[in-house]
Amino acid sequence: MGVHSPLRNEKIGIGLNLQSDKIGPASEFYADVNFSYTLQMSTTVKLGLGLKAGAKIFNVDFSKGTFENPGADPLNVNIDNKLSTVIGAGAYLYSDSWYVGLSVPDFIKNKYYDDVEEAVADEEIQYYLIGGYVFEVSPSLKFKPAVLAKYLHGFPLVVDVSANFLILDQFAVGASYRYEDAVSALAGFHFLQGFFAGYSYDYTLTDLSDYNSGTHEIILRYTLPLKNKRINSPRFS
Repeated sequence: MGVHSPLRNEKIGIGLNLQSDKIGPASEFYADVNFSYTLQMSTTVKLGLGLKAGAKIFNVDFSKGTFENPGADPLNVNIDNKLSTVIGAGAYLYSDSWYVGLSVPDFIKNKYYDDVEEAVADEEIQYYLIGGYVFEVSPSLKFKPAVLAKYLHGFPLVVDVSANFLILDQFAVGASYRYEDAVSALAGFHFLQGFFAGYSYDYTLTDLSDYNSGTHEIILRYTLPLKNKRINSPRFS
């Protein structure tokens, strides 16, 4: 769950993110506070700078689940309410029709549960690069190709490419492909004032498809209206 809003000085924004994840015997709870400041680079281009700080509570109970090597030493040590600090930052350069951004969600290396190795591992610093452009095909149709690249030391570069369409400024449909990993599709619509509802499906292309039929996600978003203002964003979906 995330909540964010500009202040009266619209150059400054604040936000709060709460997230709970559970994978096998591991559970994580995140709470982050976000701060952003926007610089006017030109009449059409802005630069947003962001900083987040928060905490993560990490638990692993290896008595839950079935493991290939239940007698292995790493699986005999549970982790109870381990508290870790989270500090991240990012930059976002954008106009009404394009955007590019770079971020590091967490500069601090923490522990995480590796559901492939079925063990607790050290977390490396991750780098994200995003970019996209909105083409106005016609007054009633917009097309947005976008790319997301993720780099993690010691692992191959992960690249997602996507294509989304916005019809009549109300209906959104699109698909994405993660290189040698997964494909996904999304459909949704805007309704009432500021609401967006959608559905997405993600299907893996790896050997995990033998054990996983795909991931379903329901999306519900609400954007508070600004007084006498309209936010233009190329991230229409």
